[in-house]
Amino acid sequence: MKVDGTLDAKVNFNDKKATILFDDEKTNVSALIKATLEAGYPSTEAVKESGL
Repeated sequence: MKVDGTLDAKVNFNDKKATILFDDEKTNVSALIKATLEAGYPSTEAVKESGL
């Protein structure tokens, strides 16, 4: 499932971690978590980074 506003996604399957860069005027963390859950990959927000 594609989420509008997603700019970049990097996934490390070994570590079970993903880093998502997104436009917060087009989407939000809740929408991204919902999309990953619907794709079969439950997720949580781990770290917020700003200034990227």
